[in-house]
Amino acid sequence: MNDVAISNDPNVQTLRAQIEKRLDSFAEALPSHITPEQFKAVLVRAAMADPKLLTADRVSFFEAALAAAIDGLMPDKKEGAMVIYRSKIREGNKANGKEIWIDKVQWMPMIRGIFNKVYNTGLVKSATVGIVYGGDQFRAWVDDDGEHLFHEEADEQDRKIIRRVYAQVVMKSGGCFVDTMRSDDIEKVRQSSKNKDSGPWVDWWEEMAFKTVFRHLSKRLPFSREVSPILDRDNFLYDLAAQARDITPAGNRPRGIANRLDALVGITDQSGSSIPMEKLGENEKLPAERKDTGRKTEQQQRRRDTRQDDDRRQQNDQQDGDRDGDQPTGGAEQEAAAYRAGREARSKEMSRKAIPAEYKKEEALTAAWLEGFDAEGN
Repeated sequence: MNDVAISNDPNVQTLRAQIEKRLDSFAEALPSHITPEQFKAVLVRAAMADPKLLTADRVSFFEAALAAAIDGLMPDKKEGAMVIYRSKIREGNKANGKEIWIDKVQWMPMIRGIFNKVYNTGLVKSATVGIVYGGDQFRAWVDDDGEHLFHEEADEQDRKIIRRVYAQVVMKSGGCFVDTMRSDDIEKVRQSSKNKDSGPWVDWWEEMAFKTVFRHLSKRLPFSREVSPILDRDNFLYDLAAQARDITPAGNRPRGIANRLDALVGITDQSGSSIPMEKLGENEKLPAERKDTGRKTEQQQRRRDTRQDDDRRQQNDQQDGDRDGDQPTGGAEQEAAAYRAGREARSKEMSRKAIPAEYKKEEALTAAWLEGFDAEGN
């Protein structure tokens, strides 16, 4: 079917009209360099390229579109994508209704869009991610001058062998931040996904691997507050509800999904080399031991500040969703209520397993309650 035929499809025409009604909402969220008409055109093009978006749950479609607008990125599969995922709902009467599976839509920023936000801080000289394949020359180390990375691709790479996935950020001020992960560490994160055998981890494995290692690196960046909200867009992929079965004492349990994923693969959040950088060749030198400069304490304070900012940002996002009367916001309101209930439960020293029944009916509500329970500042 050609583009003309697709554009004349009744489903496309209906979606275009519905988007038109919400342009004012998008205009309030979009940055000045993206016009509402440009955003509308990209949304329609995305739906035309993936017919499942035309028949997916329309409420979640517009929630995903608004999230993209808030992030100031285009859903063009370059800066970000509208991702389909399966979700179970109860049809009709909540008590006696039949459970059915439907397609929902989620906004997922891609590494290019994330890097756009990184460069917009004005602090970064370069940001890169990469995969080290068999045959490549590679070394990552730490010495008294800071963190370093060297990667030279082989003329004939063995792409069946993935030795490392890495991220590097070089600051304009001269500092450098490096993080690396092994393929089995990436695999552990994939295994924790609710859709490990479908969706983004299958369609865009490299993209998800890049974001996984950059997400870990981002916690050490001086502008982590600016990029953490966009990285948290991927939270829907991971089974936070399963965390309710965690028997680790609450005081020792890692808080926040990024720290939980790090704990899953055995990574500790240290200020210098977060992952042991092992010798990768016979002629390579072991990295010098980094001196303790007290950065760990500063990093802990930064994480506490970040969580407080996230709390305020979630409240602001809820208010943004209420601006347009046509924009459905019931799901966002319920998740915000679940988040607040989780915080209150923690303040009352209740058990983490004591999730109220009304928040167990949907995974999103369970996840929101747990996030509130685990939030810093309780």
